[in-house]
Amino acid sequence: MEEIKPSMEDWKALYESAIEFKKLGCWDWMYDSDVFGIQNPSNDEIGYCCVMGNLGEFFGLAVYKGIDGFKTYIRVRNGELEPGDPEIIVAQKCLMASYEDREDLTDKDRKIIKDLGLKFRGHNEWPLFRTHDPGYFPWYLNKEQVQYLTLVIQQSMDIASKFKEDKKFLGPRKDNKVPVWIPKKVDSDWVWENKLMNVEIPKGLEYTYAELNADFVDQVKSAIKKRINPWEVDFVISPATVSKKMGERPYYPYMIFVVDAKSGLILHTGFSDLWNHSDDLIDAFTDTIQKLEAFPSEIFVKSQEVYELLKVAAKQLGIKITPKERLPAIESMMSLLMERLF
Repeated sequence: MEEIKPSMEDWKALYESAIEFKKLGCWDWMYDSDVFGIQNPSNDEIGYCCVMGNLGEFFGLAVYKGIDGFKTYIRVRNGELEPGDPEIIVAQKCLMASYEDREDLTDKDRKIIKDLGLKFRGHNEWPLFRTHDPGYFPWYLNKEQVQYLTLVIQQSMDIASKFKEDKKFLGPRKDNKVPVWIPKKVDSDWVWENKLMNVEIPKGLEYTYAELNADFVDQVKSAIKKRINPWEVDFVISPATVSKKMGERPYYPYMIFVVDAKSGLILHTGFSDLWNHSDDLIDAFTDTIQKLEAFPSEIFVKSQEVYELLKVAAKQLGIKITPKERLPAIESMMSLLMERLF
C-alpha cells in the first residue's frame, strides 16, 4: 500500500512548530531522562518522548513508538546499548526531529525548505525529520507521521514550559510510571487529558531457536562421520545499505559467515535481512555441513542470539557450542572487507 505524502500545509505546520521548539530551547532545563508520553490520535499508540541537547552536542526531540520503541530507549539508558552500536540500527523505532548542519540534509529536505520560503544558517540550525524503523535506513515521513510529530512538538512545548516552572510536573519517576497526554478533538481544537500510566517493559530479550527435522538429523548423522576444525559462526549487520528497487527505502543487510576458526578459510558467506536472518543462518550452517560432508569439532559464537539459535541444533548433531568474547577469524575478514568498502 502506497503511503500518502504530506501536503505543503502539513510541512508548513511541522517546520513552524520545529522553529518554535528550537527557540524555546527546553534542553536547557530538561534531560533525556525526563520522559513523557503523547498518544497518537490516529492509532492510539503512545509515543514516549525525550528532549535531547542538555550536553550541547545533539539537539532534538525523539518520539519512541510504542513499547518496542520505548524498550530500546531503556536499553540505551541502562547501558545495554551504546550510541553507534549496530544493534541500535535494527532495534530503533522512533520519530526524530533534530537540528543539523546544511550538509546533513538531502536535496529533498532542502527543496521542501525552499518551497516553504524558509531560510536557515549555521551549525545545528537546520530542522531534519526522520522515521527510524527496525532494520531500515532512517527515512522521510509520511502524512500521518508529519501530522503526529507536529502535534507532539506543539504539546511538548507546553509540557516543557510547565516543567520549567515545576520540576514535579511530570510526576514521580519510579515504578515504571510515565505521564501520558491523551488528545481528544473538540470542534477544531485538541483537548488534552493527562494520566500517570504504568509502563510494563518486558525484561530481557526474546530469542528464537531452531530444532532440526528428526529425519534430517538421522540422515546426516548416519552419512557423515568426519570431524574437522572448529567453526566460527556469526552474522554481522552491514554498515552499508541496499534497496530492492530504485527509490525504495534502503535496509541494512545481514552478512552471514561460517569460517574455519584455525585457518580463517571462509566456508560460507551470504546475505540476509532483519526478518529472515535466523532461518538463513541455520540454512548456512546445515548447508555447509552437507557441502563439506563433515561436522565441525566445535562451534564458536559471539552473540547471545546466535548461541540461542544454534544450541538445540548443535546438540541434535552432537556438536559442542561455545560462546566466545571474540571471533578472531571473522573479525580479521571483516576488517579487510571494511577497508575495501570504505
